Amino acid sequence: MPVEKSSAIPDLKFLAVLGGGHVGNPQLSSLTQLVDSSRSRLVEAVRLARLYPDVQLLVCGPQGDHHSQPHAAFLAEAAIELGVDPDRMTQLSTGRDTRGEMQEIQTIVQKHPVGIVTSAWHTPRSMTLAREVGLNATACLADYGSGAAETSIGSWITFYPTAYETTTRALRKYVGILWMKIRG
Repeated sequence: MPVEKSSAIPDLKFLAVLGGGHVGNPQLSSLTQLVDSSRSRLVEAVRLARLYPDVQLLVCGPQGDHHSQPHAAFLAEAAIELGVDPDRMTQLSTGRDTRGEMQEIQTIVQKHPVGIVTSAWHTPRSMTLAREVGLNATACLADYGSGAAETSIGSWITFYPTAYETTTRALRKYVGILWMKIRG
């Protein structure tokens, strides 16, 4: 269920949008350059920022191998395209993975409440890492794999065009969880 102001933390001070990825094509707007999960996360963060006019938006994402600017800068530019005041944003670009992003968020927010805006499928791992670094965090879910409130057994055995993407996403999450356990 999406976070509504009435059910969320009333004194929310920060919203952190976790990085996800983008394509480097300067002919496109920053919003269009975001991959689907990043765009979904950012749109949810902008929605929540409108509910919380005093919240500071933290946009996360490192410098990529082939990009001229960090992913955080693409998120910030896309947020501005969606009407967010640049003075409400802080770019965090030194975290190389979710753990690094959480550590960087912690240095900014300290004990203040923070909403972690990420994909629903990424939430278990990201919230575990948030707790490990001592964040007072609330999960703010975006990018759901299914819009359905209930899933039938038929949806698990029926072929559909995005099955490969879903399988790839699941495998990446399991590898991420394994890597998190290996690192401690």
